[in-house]
Amino acid sequence: MIPGLLLQPLVENSVRHGIAPAKSGGHISLTCRANGKFCHLEINDTGKGFDGSETQEHFGLNSVRERLALNYGENFEFQLKTEQGMSILLCLPLQTDMSIET
Repeated sequence: MIPGLLLQPLVENSVRHGIAPAKSGGHISLTCRANGKFCHLEINDTGKGFDGSETQEHFGLNSVRERLALNYGENFEFQLKTEQGMSILLCLPLQTDMSIET
């Protein structure tokens, strides 16, 4: 289970900081796959990425990290990679018991 509106600020950052400034636009992809007991989510954009002076995380990324910690404790990974564009990698516990109590 992925907390509601967790991905929205990450995709919004890709649009706002990655794609919108580029004259030619760009692309954003979101992939999700199960790997053992974990769900791997990856958001990639073809924007400019970060340069060395932009290491500070702002409200959107900080709030996502805080929400992940509240929901998963230390049992998650959150990585930022910038090579060609920006990649955000999330590794979350895969909940297999999807039963709903009534």
